[in-house]
Amino acid sequence: MNITRKSFLSLASLAMLFAAGCTAHTDEQPQDTSAATSPEPAVNLSEFKALELRRDGWKFDKVHNCFYQLAVPYCLHPASKTYGSLSIYVPGTYFLAKKKGDLWQCTTREDAQLGDYTPQTAPIVMPLNSAFFTPQACPNVYEYEGMRRYLQAGMIYVYPGFRGRSSGFESDKKEVFSGGAPWGIVDLKSAIRFLRYNSSVLPANTDNIFTLSYGAGATMSSVLGASGDSELYSAYLKKVGAATHDGQGKTISDKIAGCALWCPLLDADLGNCAYEWMMGQFVTDESRKSNSFKKQLSLDLAQEYALRLNDLGLCDDQNERLLLSKLDDGSYCDGSYYNYVMKTLTDAATNFITHTQFPYIQTPSRLIEPSFPGNLNQKQEKSSAKGQPSAESSQDASAKKKDDKAQTTDAAQASEQSSSGVSKVQGISYETPASYLAALNSDTRWITYSSSKGTVSISNLWDFVKHYKVPNKAVCAFDALDKSTPSNQLFGIDNESTLHFDAHIAHVLTEHQDAYKKDSTFDSKLVDAFNQDLEKKDALGSTQQTRINALNPLYNLCGSSEGFGKAQVAPFWRINTGLMQQASPLTTELNLVAALKHYDGVKDVQFTPVWDKGFELAEIKGHPQDNAIQWIGACIKQLVSLQEQQKQKAEEQDQNADQNDSDQSDS
Repeated sequence: MNITRKSFLSLASLAMLFAAGCTAHTDEQPQDTSAATSPEPAVNLSEFKALELRRDGWKFDKVHNCFYQLAVPYCLHPASKTYGSLSIYVPGTYFLAKKKGDLWQCTTREDAQLGDYTPQTAPIVMPLNSAFFTPQACPNVYEYEGMRRYLQAGMIYVYPGFRGRSSGFESDKKEVFSGGAPWGIVDLKSAIRFLRYNSSVLPANTDNIFTLSYGAGATMSSVLGASGDSELYSAYLKKVGAATHDGQGKTISDKIAGCALWCPLLDADLGNCAYEWMMGQFVTDESRKSNSFKKQLSLDLAQEYALRLNDLGLCDDQNERLLLSKLDDGSYCDGSYYNYVMKTLTDAATNFITHTQFPYIQTPSRLIEPSFPGNLNQKQEKSSAKGQPSAESSQDASAKKKDDKAQTTDAAQASEQSSSGVSKVQGISYETPASYLAALNSDTRWITYSSSKGTVSISNLWDFVKHYKVPNKAVCAFDALDKSTPSNQLFGIDNESTLHFDAHIAHVLTEHQDAYKKDSTFDSKLVDAFNQDLEKKDALGSTQQTRINALNPLYNLCGSSEGFGKAQVAPFWRINTGLMQQASPLTTELNLVAALKHYDGVKDVQFTPVWDKGFELAEIKGHPQDNAIQWIGACIKQLVSLQEQQKQKAEEQDQNADQNDSDQSDS
């Protein structure tokens, strides 16, 4: 397996691992579990024949030279027609086509080239339009315009359907299908396997699959990137009838080549604790009133985060452990991890001040779904989603109202949907860097800029949060005490539509319940409510913790986790986040980046925290989708180069072996 700290599994204890520190990143390629050297076991070669993509099933857009197939089922037993199929769009340049009635029979034009790609190198791009774990419906109508930039660049565009955070039902059926964790991931893995099963039909390199995603979709994308071929999903994949081998009996992989992520929303394991450490502990608000049990709960969860973070074994770029240390006031706001956070903030602010052209117009923005092209049958999607909970929880809706109230212009009147997937309203103009910083320092001087040094300084994390990243979620941000968040729906089980899932909250409530009881508003039933929900299992017998593991990329990336070294990890990652966004703590991205940089086989991790941007496709400059297309192109060049090197190395080994045989014969 492609793992770092290879000696980890043989160490007697985690203490020995931590004493040894972090091992540097190496240049080893991830091993391909789909190409095992041992003989393939006997399998039914026609088991997945029903998943064959029809060569003569293509439709053709002559105006734009695009072949496409819509709403093709990607597994044998899809839970839903709406969410269990995908649509494929292929540049016409790659096909030799013959018309048969209303359809076309297509074969690959092997010598074709479009842009930088050929049918042997063309990547497949898959968008995940789900900001809050909403389901993504497969398109059943065709439109070219939105996908123009991808197809003209020579890429194959695949829009998969997948289930969201809740169970649902088809309009023509009465039975309910399961939703929530980890079914959306399972659907996407099934779609990836379908593409590889049909690799001979597609003019693309099906090893080169890339995802584009934001918000909750970015969380799902990060899991796909970190969990290739993990056994954690085997029972679920079997349930839906996902392809496990091709027509020759060769094992099919569900690993991907790369992920482009914007503002990943949820750290399923530590997200609630992290929200309080990064943001909640520094404020007194409606949810965190002074002397209330919720205020103390916020502080206790922040401390719990520090303790769990210190167990992860994360390291910085110099291979030094990332740790939090306790200050005299009881807060864990010191140590190398704290410095890691602050350096990220100051570097982003410095980049903004030194590279932004003033006068600068600060434009408040708000996410609008979808951001990536392909979601064309929204009427069907809304109809199919009837009966499912709203996309916003009561917490999110309340926070959104507060945010809207603070805007000087009515977004409904002045908004304009941008290509970044946000609506923008009338902004505020700043003539100089000094005027911009003066506005931030209106009541407290917390951020300064030295033009002689070309650097920004931020006083501390407290002031940054209070003036720039004010939390808009209540304590227990993702696993609400009243089970009202989208994440509570995500970990619901069929008829029990919302459940608690966070074992860390359960632990803190159990340990400190006597202190919390001093507040008359504390309900002691909360302890049992959390602990009882944690014991529940889904239809396949998975516990809440197993489901969390299946939605947590760090489960496969951190040496302290049971899943470490048991999955294929994508070699290329592009992670952007808006530092103003209040939906999740920055720790989600920082921990993922730190883990990836020390995982063998990960070739490149590009992390860009963007100052003065929020929960959107945040970029320092340029169009986000064009930037992603350029990034994928650079990744493909590296992959082609690596493949050529490996081929040359294999040929040299064969020549050496032949020479050795010859020498032995002569002797």
